Amino acid sequence: VETCKINASSGDFARLRRSMVGKSTEDDMVGEAQKAFKSRCFTTEQIKTLSSLLLTSNGRYRLFAAAQNHISDKENFRSLQNELWDREDINRFKALLSQ
Repeated sequence: VETCKINASSGDFARLRRSMVGKSTEDDMVGEAQKAFKSRCFTTEQIKTLSSLLLTSNGRYRLFAAAQNHISDKENFRSLQNELWDREDINRFKALLSQ
């Protein structure tokens, strides 16, 4: 499991948010986040804020799954479950937590 080396600054977060807003599909938005995760770790709260850009429960689940190993406050990660509403996505998230 990768560990956080560099935490995202507020500027890193703002840049990622802008680049996600500029994308037309959730796949592209999650892809932008994955690129940022290669070099930075984000807080659970930042990921929650980014997830509000995604309109489907599945899109949010995919963002959370991509972010899992790039969270600076892992003890709060499970709270993201509250951002999902589709039963299947909630179950997939619970499975992710138990890995």
